[in-house]
Amino acid sequence: DTLISINVEFDFNESVDEIVVPTVNADEVVGGILL
Repeated sequence: DTLISINVEFDFNESVDEIVVPTVNADEVVGGILL
C-alpha cells in the first residue's frame, strides 16, 4: 500500500508540474496501479 501511495503522489506531482492533460495522467496512474 505504501508503494502505491508513493507512486500516486509522484504521478500527481508530475501532473501538477505539467498541467497539460490531467485525464491522460489519471489513466497512467490507473494503469500503473492495475499493473
